Amino acid sequence: MLHRRILLGAAPLTAFALSTDCLLRAQDQQPAAGNPTQNSGPVIASPPVVQHRTPTGFTVVFQVKALATGWVEWGTTPDKLDRRAIGQHHGLKTASDLALAIHVNHGSELADAPIYYRLHAVPLRVVDRNVQYGEEDIGTVHCLRAFPNNPDRVHIAVVNDTHENAKTIAKLCERIESHDPDWLIWNGDTCNDFHPGKDVASILLGPGKTGDKDGGGWASSRPLIFVPGNHDVRGRLAHQLQTCLPGWPYGAGGSTLHTPYCSLHRIGPMAMVTLDTGEDKPDAHPTFQGTAAYEPYRDQQGAWLANAVKEKEFATAPYRLAICHIPLRGLPGQNDGTSMEGYAYYSGFGAKAWMPTLVDAKVQAIVSGHMHSTRLDVAVDGLPSQIVMGGPQMEIATLTRIVGDKNSLSIIVENLDGKEMVRQDLKPALS
Repeated sequence: MLHRRILLGAAPLTAFALSTDCLLRAQDQQPAAGNPTQNSGPVIASPPVVQHRTPTGFTVVFQVKALATGWVEWGTTPDKLDRRAIGQHHGLKTASDLALAIHVNHGSELADAPIYYRLHAVPLRVVDRNVQYGEEDIGTVHCLRAFPNNPDRVHIAVVNDTHENAKTIAKLCERIESHDPDWLIWNGDTCNDFHPGKDVASILLGPGKTGDKDGGGWASSRPLIFVPGNHDVRGRLAHQLQTCLPGWPYGAGGSTLHTPYCSLHRIGPMAMVTLDTGEDKPDAHPTFQGTAAYEPYRDQQGAWLANAVKEKEFATAPYRLAICHIPLRGLPGQNDGTSMEGYAYYSGFGAKAWMPTLVDAKVQAIVSGHMHSTRLDVAVDGLPSQIVMGGPQMEIATLTRIVGDKNSLSIIVENLDGKEMVRQDLKPALS
């Protein structure tokens, strides 16, 4: 949820940027007997998840157990964390009882250096319009690899449709660490739903956690790129996803306020766009009870895409991919999700809004999930090829690797035993 300035009379809460629901919970809190300054236990509750990686910086997001503010200490050696990034929004320190997102701006001069960093969080309580602070909680030192800017290297891992399956996620983490990719993409359906009672922050920020606080993490040493799936928008707590896995914040070639999960990335010789296919039924479907507006949202993404593929970093790339959760191509007879019957096996709405642009831009492959089964749709009739990845159960889950250099690029889908299920080898696209 977007933070905003909250003016509460002359209260010191004006020193923080809080979401509206977080503010209401803060005002309802009462000091515990004998402990007016908050709990004294650990506040940091998840490993850091690195997002929004660029040559000049990155964002760190981590779960907190109570209303807290925080910062990140960082440096270029593990024993000298002599710089500090403070969580803030338009000049106001941010506070949350769900997760904190803190941007580290290290400048282009450190793009080729690993960054060592450590989380700090301080719980706070609002009592009679005054802020009382608890004991500072300090995390462990993590190392983020240097920005992957080798013009002749691509090494990405892609997961999808994890649906809160702890055993599958743990095995995926093992496979990811064994391959040690530079980037990780989570291509949608992190959950079954986000109904009340779900620990949203733990689901989204907890994968790969070791120990009882902030150890491990599948995206603490490499950046995560998140692409939403249809299940990620279901439930009364779904808005919390925006706090834990916020959309791409950058402008030209990146997202806008209206297309937060559209992003353009140039990774070595490969350019990649991410697109949000939204729900798997028409907006007018009765299950949404008038709450859905995915059809105009996909059209907005189509306008963004038309501009993104003209960017130099995309137009000059030898390899061009699109990442989205629901496939854009279907098999004969499959439901395209544009009628009131059933649900989408592929996104007819997305295909209509985006496929002509993807074809004109010479996109070679679409990487998707959603179907809980693995297949390769070869390029045909001018359409790009499409790789559809597996599902949440151990026996059907997959890890997809995108690896290559200027001469060739391979998209390899493996099961959890490392067996190759599908492979697509690409040659450089013609300009």
